[in-house]
Amino acid sequence: MRLMIKRDLLMEACDQVVPAGGGFRTGELHLTAGGGELAVSAAAGRIVHQAVVPVDAGSLKIEHIGCLALPARYFLGVIRQADGEWLELEGPSGGMARIKSGQSEHRLAVAEFGEPPVLADAAGHPAFVLDAGSFHSRLKQVLFAAAASGSRLPLTGILIEAGGSSWKLSATDGVRYASCRMGAWGGGGAGWSCLLPAKPLHDSLKALGMEKGASLSLAIFPFQVQLSAGRAKVQLPRLEGRLPFIKEDISGEGVQGISLDSAAFRQALDRACLVAGPSGAVRLSVDAEAAFSVREDGRSRGDPAKAARG
Repeated sequence: MRLMIKRDLLMEACDQVVPAGGGFRTGELHLTAGGGELAVSAAAGRIVHQAVVPVDAGSLKIEHIGCLALPARYFLGVIRQADGEWLELEGPSGGMARIKSGQSEHRLAVAEFGEPPVLADAAGHPAFVLDAGSFHSRLKQVLFAAAASGSRLPLTGILIEAGGSSWKLSATDGVRYASCRMGAWGGGGAGWSCLLPAKPLHDSLKALGMEKGASLSLAIFPFQVQLSAGRAKVQLPRLEGRLPFIKEDISGEGVQGISLDSAAFRQALDRACLVAGPSGAVRLSVDAEAAFSVREDGRSRGDPAKAARG
C-alpha cells in the first residue's frame, strides 16, 4: 500500500476510531486503501469503530491499494509528532511500514495482519434518524444509574424502547433507576427494544463528536446496533438479558408527594451527606409544619434543611 494524505485529516479519522480507554489504544489500527477511499478501523472485543476518507475529498492520493495493521498507540504518537502538512504512508516492506512527513521519517513494525474489523451491512434492517445532541443529552441523564463494569451484564446497559414518535431510555444498577424520553425524527418505530453497553455507548458518541449535534442514524440488527454520523460509524453489541422490573408509577393509597425547589433540596442533601455514616445512607423525613415548599410566586418558605435530615 502506498498513499499520501493530509496529516490533519488522518489525525481526525484516527481520533474518531481510537478513543481513549476501552482497549482501542492497546490494539491494532487497520488501514485499508481501495475503492476510491481509505477506511480506518479498530475493534475492541465486539465493538467496532470505523471512519472513511474518500479520495474526492482532495486531501487523499492513493497510489497503490492495500492494507496495513499498525499498533494504534505508536502510530498515533508518530503522526502527532509529524511536522509536515502531508503524510506519506507505505508498506509493508520487510515487516515494516514507512511514514514520512516533512523532514521526519519513521518506521513501524507491522502487526500480524488478520482480517480487518467488519461492519454489518445496514441494508434491509430497521434504521432511524435522531438528533445526535439530544440523544447524547438524554443518555447522560440515565447513565449514572447504570452499574459499573464487572457487574451483571444487563445492569451495565442502557435500555432503549421504541414507542412510535418517542423513545424511552432506562438504566438501573438494582438500587437506582433513571429513565427519560426523547423524540425520534420521522417516527421511531414501535414494538422493539435493545439493551446496549452504557459506557461504550457514551464514550463512542463522545469520541465521534456526535454529542455536538447534527443527525445520527441508528440501525438495528439482531445481535448489534450501528450508529453512523457523517463518515464515522460505530458498531455495538446488544446485551443479553433483561433489566429488573421497576414499578415507575408508585401512586396509590398511602402515597403522598411534595414539591421542592431542586437547588435548595440539593444543597440540603449535600449538607446531610457530609456527616453520613459508612453506609452513606441519608434519611429523608417531612415535617408537616416546617417542610420546604414553593409558592406560586416562585419564592420559598420554610427551612429547606428540615426536608433532609441525616
